[in-house]
Amino acid sequence: MNTYKKIPSTPKKTGSLTKKRRFNMNLSEAKVQLNSFLERNDPEKMLAKNPLDAYVGIRGNSYYVTLGESTEKNSAGEAKVSIDLWYEYWNRKEFVYAISLAYDEEPDFFSDFPEYSGWLKNETHEKIWKLNIIPPVNEFVFQKDKAGIIYCSVYIDGKDEYSSLAMFFNDEKIKRIIQRHSIEFETNDVSWITERMQQTLARIGQGEYREQMKNLWNGSCAVTGCDIQEALIASHAKPWKNCSDEERIDPHNGLLLSANLDALFDKGLITFDEEWKILFASPEIEEKCKKLGIDSLMRLNPPKSLSERDKNKIEFFLQIHRTMVFNQ
Repeated sequence: MNTYKKIPSTPKKTGSLTKKRRFNMNLSEAKVQLNSFLERNDPEKMLAKNPLDAYVGIRGNSYYVTLGESTEKNSAGEAKVSIDLWYEYWNRKEFVYAISLAYDEEPDFFSDFPEYSGWLKNETHEKIWKLNIIPPVNEFVFQKDKAGIIYCSVYIDGKDEYSSLAMFFNDEKIKRIIQRHSIEFETNDVSWITERMQQTLARIGQGEYREQMKNLWNGSCAVTGCDIQEALIASHAKPWKNCSDEERIDPHNGLLLSANLDALFDKGLITFDEEWKILFASPEIEEKCKKLGIDSLMRLNPPKSLSERDKNKIEFFLQIHRTMVFNQ
């Protein structure tokens, strides 16, 4: 997080700003890095355009994109609390990512995190608070920059970004804070960012959606019967961006599939017909899928416990997948 308050992504180039930036990656590189992070954590890889132009700012040797903002504003009309994704260059040696709650005013922060004073008693924590050392990954840490902006951050594990995001967004306290400050993510072109993060959390086993889908399919792949939980992904049939809130968490809206099948289903390269037999997008795709052990004899194999009512609901969404995803 570093030491300078947010400024626009196309700031007036003063001599001071130029001096502070000369050791950093340039703005274009930062956008590429932030886009890359969002793409890696976006199951649908929907990056048709760069959504960061109006939302990337510079603070010393850090760049960020704002994912959500509170409806509460300060006297300058800016959000009192925001959720930011950061791309940082510490000591001109190490690049890191962080997801943060950023507070414009101290009273709001102290109200939400009364434990901060005890946290500071540890010498290591005090150095983190003063931005003197890079924090450890996958821990909630407090930070304060010279402009007075205060953060509750999770630094992201580069080897397991999903888990770090899950740790932040699924934390009960973070959920309450988002609700308390009415933080909204439906912000113009960046609305899809948080939607995809929420979807990611569901897909890697952090959400109610996946758990309910596991119950429908007895915790096994809907095609192969594989029950290795680490290999199973809950994939939506009707695209997330086209779903109502209710449809997004409906376990009938999708299939529990092993990773290879999920990737193909997610991209519309395969689907299942009215009799739940596998369909391929083209003969070429069918031929290539044989190398993955996927062939035309495969089909959905519902467990005996799956009721006719459940089957009908699943088929409703499969029909949408066939027309909206498979044929595109």
